[in-house]
Amino acid sequence: MPTAKQTKAGDMEPTCVRGWEKLRQSLRELLISRPANYVKTLCSLFLRTASSLPRFTFRSSLAPIWSAPSSSSAAATTSMSTTAVHGPTAQAAGHFTSHEQLVNHKEALESASAAAADAAHQERDRLLSRLRGATVTIPDIQAMMSHWPQGVNPEIERLERDSQEMLAWILNSPNDGPRLKKMNRSGVALFGASWWAYAPYEALLTATYLSIWLFVWDDETDSLEFSPLINDFEAACAFRRETMAYIEASLQKERTVDLDSISTNRIITNFKPVGEAVAKNCNQRQIDTFLEELRFFIQMSEEEQMFQMTPHLPTVEEYSRRRKGSSAVRVCLAITEYAYAPFPPSTWASWEAWLLTLLLRYAFGIELPEEVMNDEAMHVIWDETNVIISTVNDILSIKKEVDQSQIDTLIPLLALKLGSVQEAIDRATEITRESIDRFEAAEKRLMEKYTDDKTQENIRKFIDGSKYASTANLNWSLVSGRYKLNLTSMAGGVVVTL
Repeated sequence: MPTAKQTKAGDMEPTCVRGWEKLRQSLRELLISRPANYVKTLCSLFLRTASSLPRFTFRSSLAPIWSAPSSSSAAATTSMSTTAVHGPTAQAAGHFTSHEQLVNHKEALESASAAAADAAHQERDRLLSRLRGATVTIPDIQAMMSHWPQGVNPEIERLERDSQEMLAWILNSPNDGPRLKKMNRSGVALFGASWWAYAPYEALLTATYLSIWLFVWDDETDSLEFSPLINDFEAACAFRRETMAYIEASLQKERTVDLDSISTNRIITNFKPVGEAVAKNCNQRQIDTFLEELRFFIQMSEEEQMFQMTPHLPTVEEYSRRRKGSSAVRVCLAITEYAYAPFPPSTWASWEAWLLTLLLRYAFGIELPEEVMNDEAMHVIWDETNVIISTVNDILSIKKEVDQSQIDTLIPLLALKLGSVQEAIDRATEITRESIDRFEAAEKRLMEKYTDDKTQENIRKFIDGSKYASTANLNWSLVSGRYKLNLTSMAGGVVVTL
């Protein structure tokens, strides 16, 4: 996984650390003691100020809100990589230069909070009215990726059975019926079989279980239909702490903790087969990468919830920064090496299926040198894959989001900025096209730099894995019931009425 020069929390200016500690403690007290409108407004102000500070400062200071306060967790948090992994580090340009200045602003904030909230609600209502009923044309995104590989794993029928069994085990209460039906309708087996088209079955199943875990876990915290935590920030933080503790224990090669003593919540514990498989089959660098990306995903889900608990809309830039983690694309990319590692033919349903995979030109086994994973061009591969998949999701999910009055996402925010829903769709499409161009330029740099046959072969496999992920996400999104499109082709563009 791409890593960058490590920046530890202890390297920060001491005053900055103390300021963040005071601010975080104040927020905790406010969540308990203050009226809801005041807390929401202050949280919004906190996030807008924090998002303009350097990323490592914000991430290091936010982590203890949900991370278990163990020494290992703290060490993992402070060792997170910075600029090269998750995008450019922002320059400090916040509205407030100190914690004291923010606290002194309290009286003015209290008197203005009701008016600010009313104005924000009105802005949301106007934007939603502009979106509803609008007819837009989504350009043919498939044509933009037509030269990239795509396929479906030959074990999809077996995967369908195992996926449905897992979903039925997770969502097993009588009240889960509608949620289980929706998950089965979304086509998680097709999602896994397309993303990891040439993975052997054991790895394919683990990767698909990871996808199931991500879908179900994310719905638990932010689904307007199913989440019991969406309006309870403290309970959601406790859920995230429990999740992170379980993940960390699951990924230990020599586990010293009983997982059942950490959690028995099946929304969390269905991660167990994923964690055990990765711990068993991956080296420590790959495990650390996977853990870091999971931590970033959970962190950004917390920030996303804090924003959504206020009436204020984020800017496009604020949303895009959060989306780098909350999309979970990097979590899936982190297991690419594992997914295409060598597994014996006995793990396949038949010799025929195994041989078919070989005939489809995908030899197994990836373990790239750290030099390659740390290369600037590899950072670009990760980042642009994330942008491509996240932006395509934002384009194709717009109908579903408008139906659910969810407008703090890319297309509505671009429409607010550009003045037109169609312009927003066109700009998001152009973002995708530009990202594909940067991806391919980085691919060329990597292949020209590393010339020995074995390294080139493994780089090619990793890059192809990212391309399969991109085309799979697009094709799955069109047919999945999750986005209400029911299409197989985008030829000529797709007309959608919101």
